[in-house]
Amino acid sequence: MIFFGGFLVLLLAVLMVSGQTTATARPDLKTGLEACGTGGMTCIGIPAGCAGKNESSCDVLAKVGVMGPFVHIDLSIWPQRGQKLALAGRWIAVGFSESGQMENSPVVHCFEEGGKAQPKLTYNNNANDNEGWKDIDQTQLTIMHLTAEASVLTCSVHLKRKVVVKNLSFDLAGTKHCLIMATGSLVGGVIKAHADINPETSFPDSYLF
Repeated sequence: MIFFGGFLVLLLAVLMVSGQTTATARPDLKTGLEACGTGGMTCIGIPAGCAGKNESSCDVLAKVGVMGPFVHIDLSIWPQRGQKLALAGRWIAVGFSESGQMENSPVVHCFEEGGKAQPKLTYNNNANDNEGWKDIDQTQLTIMHLTAEASVLTCSVHLKRKVVVKNLSFDLAGTKHCLIMATGSLVGGVIKAHADINPETSFPDSYLF
């Protein structure tokens, strides 16, 4: 299962050579409800570039910012917008990537199960396979708000700025990370690779959270 596609490899190589990668410290959010691009809120969405235009043009959107000792994350999908993405059997996710690709990276997933929104902290291994949430301490995620309706699925959570997954430590406050947003299928509680929709990345921009 390849969580995020290999198309990022060429992009990564080109932009690293051009020296465009940046790291920006994020100011604290005041409410967690800030609009994209304001008050320290960074956004990434699908289709590509939608978050920089108008949030309402996104089918899938991740809003990420710093709130005290946490990274505040809002993951949302609207099935009735442009691409008509069905909620049933679908996950949405944002990954924190040091390289601009998704190997060896913590990922926050959101999906509907049993009529309820389910946020999970997961892990992408060095082969870009997502290993799910088994054996990962889910108390590193604090649930703030969950919505599972016909018109929208949202997981609003706080993630610790330093997390441990699979005995590996990730310091989101001390090491710059890109954001990568993707969506794919969930089958029998197993996260499957995205197949029909390319992920979106903040690369070359990277951030300290």
